[in-house]
Amino acid sequence: LLRSQTALTYMLALMVGPGTLSGDLADGALPLYLSRPITRVEYLLGKSALLVAVLSCATWLPALVLLGLQATLEGSAWLLDNLRLVWATVAAFWVWIATLTLLVLAVSAWVRRRLVARIALLGMYAVPAAFGAAVNEALSTDWGSLLSIPAVLRVVWRSLYGLGPRPGEFAADGPPVWAAWLALVLVAAACVITLHARLRAFQVVSA
Repeated sequence: LLRSQTALTYMLALMVGPGTLSGDLADGALPLYLSRPITRVEYLLGKSALLVAVLSCATWLPALVLLGLQATLEGSAWLLDNLRLVWATVAAFWVWIATLTLLVLAVSAWVRRRLVARIALLGMYAVPAAFGAAVNEALSTDWGSLLSIPAVLRVVWRSLYGLGPRPGEFAADGPPVWAAWLALVLVAAACVITLHARLRAFQVVSA
């Protein structure tokens, strides 16, 4: 469910997200917005609300419905025995929503043409993953997977669900859990830095 829904929501983000900030930046409307009693954080929250709502409707909300249906069929005892599924599912999807929303906002703020922004989002998702796979193959390591957002998310999701190796089994391929979380934090930090640099209440005009 996580893998299929992340693929679906990624396509939704490609359609909805690129024009989130690019229109205001291209039309010079951002100084007008920020001249009012509104901060950059509030502006970003308002702009991201639609994208978060769309992604939520396709991720954790239907997942909770599915878990509720299972609990109805199995009884309350099943729900009590599997409470971790509930919070792990919500947490896993919100990690994906936060990561995707920040990526979309950063690209939308940096690239003003929607088509180019969509191509950039596809490139940011696919190119580092291919490069990471090449690094893994060439160096016989799993650390190259840190360049792949899908691979990093899989490691994080497994940690949330407690799907570690059983006694006597080898660990699943991939980087350590702490490294996967660190990679997501670095991606989020890079997006925040980009947004801070691009969203200003005034435009600097060079002489």
